[in-house]
Amino acid sequence: MNVERQLAEPLRCNQDGSEMSTMQYKRWRSRAHSSLVYKKGEQTYLKDWMKQRRVDIEAGKAGVFDVHDPRAYLVRARAVLKLVLDGDTTAVGQAYSAIDQFLQNEG
Repeated sequence: MNVERQLAEPLRCNQDGSEMSTMQYKRWRSRAHSSLVYKKGEQTYLKDWMKQRRVDIEAGKAGVFDVHDPRAYLVRARAVLKLVLDGDTTAVGQAYSAIDQFLQNEG
C-alpha cells in the first residue's frame, strides 16, 4: 500500500526536498513499479501458501495426513464407513469431513 500511495502522488521530491527532474522521476517510478509488482507476487504466493496450510491442518484434524494423496482420503473414508456399519453414528460426520477435505483440495 505504501508503494501504491507513493506512485499516486503527483510530485516526487529528492531526499533533500528538491523536486525530481523528469529523468529522475521516470527512473524512480520504474523502480517503484518493479517493487510493487514484486510485492504483489509475494503477497499472492503467501496467500496461496496460507490457503494450502489451512487445508493441510483441517485434513490432519479429519484424520487425513497426506492431502495430496487421494488414497489417504479413501483409506480414511473406508475406516469411517466401517465405524458406521458397526453402529457408530458419530462417524457419519467424520466421513463427511474427510470427503469435504478431499473436494476442497482438488479445487
